[in-house]
Amino acid sequence: ETPYCKIKNLLEIENLNKESMKRYQSFYKKGVGFVGLNVEGKPFSFIEPNGEVEQKDFIAIACENAKDDKQKKTCTNNKIIDFIKNNLKNPTPDIHGKVLYDIIIDTTGKVAKVKVKESEGVSKQQIKSGLKTLKKLPRFIPGYSGDKPVRVLFSIPLTF
Repeated sequence: ETPYCKIKNLLEIENLNKESMKRYQSFYKKGVGFVGLNVEGKPFSFIEPNGEVEQKDFIAIACENAKDDKQKKTCTNNKIIDFIKNNLKNPTPDIHGKVLYDIIIDTTGKVAKVKVKESEGVSKQQIKSGLKTLKKLPRFIPGYSGDKPVRVLFSIPLTF
């Protein structure tokens, strides 16, 4: 929040114009975009968006008709778990450990990126098997910020 704007949790970026030696501060809000600008510490322009921007998480296909957001999330989690149970192969079953993966669902609902966040006690083959399986997750209904589809990052642990 700034003294000039009631919006909270703003990203502030400070720049210096090398020619004029003036300092600029730009303010951004996730789901809204640019909301304000200070020049030399004085407000230049600020906007107030109309109401709150609705945020919607990604949803598995066939979960969109669930009663509420909590049931949609439970349904989506169950679909992901079922997919992993049916598709994950353990190439080294005598080795036991955990891997935490970060997954990005893009604006079309496809898995855009899967990477290892951390791992403990697993083989390289197990890590690769998890990556391969998670990259094949079926398409989702993408997350939304307002009426715009957005990329969504989530983490999932796999135990071998």
